[in-house]
Amino acid sequence: MEVWEMDEQQKQQRIEELSLAIDNLLNAKKNTQSAMNDVMEVYEAEDLIGYYEEDLRELERIIDKLNAELEEIIEYEPYDEYNERQREYRKMQGF
Repeated sequence: MEVWEMDEQQKQQRIEELSLAIDNLLNAKKNTQSAMNDVMEVYEAEDLIGYYEEDLRELERIIDKLNAELEEIIEYEPYDEYNERQREYRKMQGF
């Protein structure tokens, strides 16, 4: 559902869902980094470290995507033609 189709309750619910998902992903990222640090010194773990690095990149991508959606919802202001015309009028009048 697009942000312009949501009512205030739906927006708040989606904000809460996104915030929880982002928190969970940040926690997963922290745990993945910790696990990667634990195996860094093991010579035979190069493949595992590569998997961890790939996982970290994917987590970052998902976090960025969810943050962008969250920002869009928070910053969204519906277009109000009356107010827009009032602003244009005031601007033309020098107010």
